[in-house]
Amino acid sequence: MINFYRRYLKDAAKTQAPLHELLKGAKKKDRRKVHWTVDTRRSFEKCKTDLAEAALLSFPRSGLPLSLCTDASDFAVGAVLQQLENEGWKPIAFYSKKLNETQTSCNIQHVLGKDNVVADALSRIDSISEINFEEIAEEQTTDEELQQLLHNNSLKFKPSTLPSGKKLWCDISTQKIRPYIPQKFRFQIFQLIHGLAHPGIKSTVKLISEKYVWSDIKKQVREWAKACIRCQKCKVSRHTKSKLGEFEQPD
Repeated sequence: MINFYRRYLKDAAKTQAPLHELLKGAKKKDRRKVHWTVDTRRSFEKCKTDLAEAALLSFPRSGLPLSLCTDASDFAVGAVLQQLENEGWKPIAFYSKKLNETQTSCNIQHVLGKDNVVADALSRIDSISEINFEEIAEEQTTDEELQQLLHNNSLKFKPSTLPSGKKLWCDISTQKIRPYIPQKFRFQIFQLIHGLAHPGIKSTVKLISEKYVWSDIKKQVREWAKACIRCQKCKVSRHTKSKLGEFEQPD
């Protein structure tokens, strides 16, 4: 039962560690006697007390700041996810896990970047960009092209309410909800999607047109993909096919 409620208990793995030691090497229907000590008694009583006085968890609320606090000892790790509520941190969930023998036998050493090229390169992301739908919704209010598309029979637009209360117009004519992107944000959308792995022209057009909508989206994305400097440097273009050469037979 205590494992069922362990996410409500702080440092559950650390508290239960002496009890877990008693189960080492145990088999199914094992009737051997356990060596009950002062530590195991203290651990057992602490588990009962923690279960009876389980912390009251807060319900997650969007918009509130979150904090993930972590800690580790020689034999267990633990964490608590909190949110700032009424000028105080309230727990949302607890996490704890006892480390096995293999996990406690590792040594942590600092390796210089020049000696750890691959992992060091993968860990250095230039920047993490995100799409600000609040600004897009604000720009939509004065977008003349959107007003024309709202009367387009091939598309079906419906406003979606953002957490701030603003309306974001999206096309729902396909199985996916596709926000309309004003001119100001289109190249940013292209850079975010194409810049992840620099896929080919067809793949880029497909990825963007499946998620967003605007006039001449396929034509514009195709032109941007063709002009991508990194793609031109790294990808080999197809050469012009020539006819097979004709050679005179030797005498």
